[in-house]
Amino acid sequence: MNIGKIKLNIILPVELVQKFTKMAGPRKRSQLIADSVALRIKQMKNKQLDTLLAEGYHTEKEESIKIIKKLRL
Repeated sequence: MNIGKIKLNIILPVELVQKFTKMAGPRKRSQLIADSVALRIKQMKNKQLDTLLAEGYHTEKEESIKIIKKLRL
């Protein structure tokens, strides 16, 4: 699958650029940045999903308690 690419002009702290250039090498920085952004997006989506699941569990728990109380009457 051929994925289109867009060139970006971004500003980053010097120390950060030095660190990832040392890790990836000067010709592979774009791939390291793309991988890092993709990983961060995945982490953020997972955190949102965890929050939604926790909220759903809490709502279901409260609803279950209400039903049980009604049945006990």
